Amino acid sequence: MYKLFIADDETIIIQGLKKILDWSSLNIEISGEASNGKIAEENILALNPDLVILDIRMPLRSGLDILHSIKNKAMDTQVIFLSAYEEFIYVQDALESGAQNYLTKPVDKKKLLKAVKTALKQIDLNNAAKAAMEKILQIEKEQTAINPGSVDFSIDEFIKSIKNEQIRYILAFMNEHYAENITLERIAKMAYMNPYYFSVYFNKNTGLHFKECLTRIRLVHAIKLLEMKDIKTYEVAEMVGFTDPRYFSELFKKIYHKTPSEYKRNKI
Repeated sequence: MYKLFIADDETIIIQGLKKILDWSSLNIEISGEASNGKIAEENILALNPDLVILDIRMPLRSGLDILHSIKNKAMDTQVIFLSAYEEFIYVQDALESGAQNYLTKPVDKKKLLKAVKTALKQIDLNNAAKAAMEKILQIEKEQTAINPGSVDFSIDEFIKSIKNEQIRYILAFMNEHYAENITLERIAKMAYMNPYYFSVYFNKNTGLHFKECLTRIRLVHAIKLLEMKDIKTYEVAEMVGFTDPRYFSELFKKIYHKTPSEYKRNKI
């Protein structure tokens, strides 16, 4: 069933909304309600409902504030705004910020039903698109040019194969600064995205998860260092950005099927 959350600073409005439609016939369950913006925002972000009906003006946090929080978290929640205010500026702000619809009080049953059905169609489309994208990403990942077991992998060639210019720039940055404390949050800021959305965006354009790609870049540079005589394994680990030499060795063996020391002995 779809999950619905209702928030309005008038309790009587919440009770009316719960009765105005036969929600169960729409395959909708009411998963929560709130009468102030702060509690509404906390619960919506925690419950991640499919649909939210929000009063645009509430104490502590406005409906628009909550909508912005939903979008910043890259949630697919559909939002229908309710308000006693008919000024165009509220409608404009709501729709430009990503609201599904905007209805004025008192709520018209037919208009609400139409808005809810439209929102449900969008939810179904989003879910179908997400499932299709996951399938595509899985296929791309299986076919990606990066072979975790290959020591001949070229980072430069991989970067050139990426069609997205922004991702090419980010990969080039990672390849240059691999020894630093590179985090998903840090790189997401470079792309002006929140970490969750950037993670999906990066995976979509590379076929790899961010951490997986960063690790692969570091190990490629580690291989080059291991081929040098006077550098010890723990020094190599530190030089390519691993703070724990033991973890570095375990990861290296998992991918290349031999320890860094074994690889070094075979190459020197």
